[in-house]
Amino acid sequence: MLRTRMSSQRRLLRILACACLAAVLPGSARASGDLQGALARLSSPAASDRALAEREVAALAGPADAPLLASAAKAAGAEARSRIASALKSDGRHFGLAAALAAWPDPAAASVGDEALAGQAAAWLGASDQEPLPLASVERELRGEFSSHWRLELAGRGLEETLDRIARLVDARRESRPGSPAPALVLDPDFDPESARPLAGAEELGSVVTGGFEELVYAAAVSHGAFFDIYGWEEGRTWIVVRDPRATTPTGGRPAQALLRAWVRAVERPSSPAAGLRAARALASTGWPAALLWLDRRWSESGDESALSGLVLAAGRGGLTPSLASPKGAELLLQRFDLALSQGATRGAAAQWARAVLAVGGLGSESWAPGFGGAGQEGRLLRCALVRAARHCPADLSAALTARLSATGLSPAERCAILLALAAATPPPDPSGTPAPRAPIPAAVSSDGGLTEAFEWAASQGLARELAAGLRALGIAEPVNWNDAARLSAPLLEALFSDALVRGEADPQAGAAAGLRLRALLGKPEGELRALALLDRESLWTSVERLRAALSAARTAGAEAALVLRLSLCAGLANSGEAQSAVSGIMDRPEWSPADWRAMGAFVARPAGALAHWPDEQPDEDAALGTFLVRLDAVRDALLESQGRSAAGQLPSTPPARAGLDAGWVQGVTRALVLLRAAQRDPGARELLRNLRLRFQRVRHPFRAELMGGRIPPPSEALLKDLALREPWLGY
Repeated sequence: MLRTRMSSQRRLLRILACACLAAVLPGSARASGDLQGALARLSSPAASDRALAEREVAALAGPADAPLLASAAKAAGAEARSRIASALKSDGRHFGLAAALAAWPDPAAASVGDEALAGQAAAWLGASDQEPLPLASVERELRGEFSSHWRLELAGRGLEETLDRIARLVDARRESRPGSPAPALVLDPDFDPESARPLAGAEELGSVVTGGFEELVYAAAVSHGAFFDIYGWEEGRTWIVVRDPRATTPTGGRPAQALLRAWVRAVERPSSPAAGLRAARALASTGWPAALLWLDRRWSESGDESALSGLVLAAGRGGLTPSLASPKGAELLLQRFDLALSQGATRGAAAQWARAVLAVGGLGSESWAPGFGGAGQEGRLLRCALVRAARHCPADLSAALTARLSATGLSPAERCAILLALAAATPPPDPSGTPAPRAPIPAAVSSDGGLTEAFEWAASQGLARELAAGLRALGIAEPVNWNDAARLSAPLLEALFSDALVRGEADPQAGAAAGLRLRALLGKPEGELRALALLDRESLWTSVERLRAALSAARTAGAEAALVLRLSLCAGLANSGEAQSAVSGIMDRPEWSPADWRAMGAFVARPAGALAHWPDEQPDEDAALGTFLVRLDAVRDALLESQGRSAAGQLPSTPPARAGLDAGWVQGVTRALVLLRAAQRDPGARELLRNLRLRFQRVRHPFRAELMGGRIPPPSEALLKDLALREPWLGY
C-alpha cells in the first residue's frame, strides 16, 4: 500500500512538473517525449492512467504539436481520440491546435479537431448546440427587445457595409433579459452580392427605413435578397446569421456548431484568399473570444491578412485583441487607413480601419502628428476625432491644427473638427476658476472666418451643442453678424436657439437671444413646422419653464401672438386658458388648414380632455373630440368618393388635397397621439387608434397601411437617430 501511495505521489509530481514546463517554456522547446508518452498512455489498461494522461496532454500540448496529435489520433482507438479532443476543448489556448486538426487531411485527426472545436463552441454559446430559428418563429418576442429608433439609408451600400453599421448600434440593455450579451450580426461567407436580388416587399420599404434593430436587419436582408436565421433565442447566446438563399452550399438549417466549425476550417485551410478573408470576417463578427484570440495569433505570428481583416471588423464593434490594443497596433491601423484612402478605397472600406483606430484610443498618440501634413481631409478628420476621444493632443499636433485653421479653402467639416479637437484638449479651469492655457486661435476665426458655415455643418450633423460649448472653451465669441438673426439660415437659427437655451440659466441675455432666433425661424419657409420639431426635440432635456420663456420672448420680439399660442399648444406647453385661446374659432371654420388640424389634434389630447382620462367618465362632453372625429369622417367620405370615381374610370381632374401622409388631417392625428403617449395616456391613445382603424378600414390610402402596420404615429423626429451621423468624420 505504501508503494502504491508513493507511486501516486510521483505521478502527481510528474504532472505538476509538466504543467510548470507548459507555462514557462514555448511549445518548440519542450521535450516532445513527454507529450508522446502522455499520448501513448491514453490507451493504458488502467482508467486512472488514461485520465491522468488526458490532463497531461492538456497541459503539454502546444501550437507546434499538431502533427504529433494528428499521428496519435490516426493510430489511436475511439476512446483515445475522444480524450485528445477533451484535452483540447478544455482550454482556449488550444483553439489553434483544434483548428489545425479540424482541417487535417486525415479523417481521424479531423474528427478530433471538430469535436474539440464543438466543445469550445458549446462553452461560448452556453448550450450544447443551437438550431436556427427563422424570424417568423420569434418575431413577437423579438419586437421591442432593443431600445431606440434609428434611420437607415439603404441605397448605395452593399449588404456587408449595411450590416456592419447596424451591428454597431445594438443596445445590450435588453428589457426582458437585462445583462445578457448583445446579439452578434454575422454575414455568411457564402453570400454572393453579385447575384443578390431584392425579395418581395422590398419596394414597400423604400430607400430610407426607420425602426429598431430587428426592423433594420429585416430591411437590410430583404433589400439585398437575403434570408436570416436566429440562433440561441430560447437558450444561450443570441446571434443572427444573414445568408444567401441561392448559395451552392446552403447555410440555412445548419446547427450553430456546424457553421462555426466550417468557418474555422475555411480560415485554417482556405480554398482561396477571398474565401479565407470572408470566413475570418464572419468568425470575427460573432464576437467569439477564443476565435478572436486565435485570429490575433495568426496575424501577429504569421502576418495572415485575412485574420487582420477579421480583427479590424471586430475592433470596430468593440472587440479589441492584444496585437491591436497597443501603440504599435494603433500606428499600424492609422497607416493602413491612410494607405487605403491613398489607393482609392471607398470611404466605407477605409472607415473600417478608422473605427478600429478609434477603438484603440490614445495609445498611439505619438503617431498622430507625423502623418498629419501628408494626409488627405479624411485622414485629418480622423486625427481630430482621435484627439476628441482621448481629450489629449500632442503639442506638435496642436500646433499643426492651429495653423491649419488659417488655411484657405478649409471645408466646414474640417474647420468644425479642428475646433472641437482643440476644445476637447483644453483643460477645464482649475478649482480657483483660473482658466487653463488655450491654443492660440487665429484672429480671423474669431471674426467669423468660416464659423457660420462650420456651425451650419455641425447643426446638420447633430454637433451644434458640442461646437457651441467648444467655442466658449476656446474663448471664441459669437461673430457680430449672428446678431442679425433674419439673415441666418434655418439650420443655424435652430442650433443657436438650442445653444441659447443651454446658456439660459447662467446668462440672463440668453433667453432674449433665444426669442429673437425663434422669431426669425418662424419667418422662414415651413417655419412653424421647423419650430414645432425644434420644440419637440428641446423638450427632451429642457424644462417647460424655459421653453415657455423662449416662446414669450419670441412674442415680445414680434412673433404673431396667434402663432405663438398655437406652437405652445402643439408642443404641449400651453395651460388650459392658452389652449382654449389657441383653438378659438377653429371648430366653426368650414375648412381646416394643416395648422388648424395640428392645433385641434393637440387640443383633443389636452390634460382635461376625454382621451387623457379614458376610460374614466368626464364631467362634461368633449365637444372638441366630437368635432375632430366628424371632420375625420368627412375626410374618409371624400377619399371613398374619390376611390369610387377611380373604379368607374372617372378619375378626378385633380388629386385630392388630402392625398399624402403629409396632409393636415394626418398631422392632426399624429400630433394627438404623440402628446397622449408623451403624457403616458396610453388608454386614450389606444381608443383613438381604434376609432381610426374603424373609420379608415376601407380606404385605399397610405394612412391605412401605416395605421394597420402599427406605424402611426411614426417615431418622433426628436427621437430618431440617423446612422449616418454616428461617425460624421468618416461620412459613414
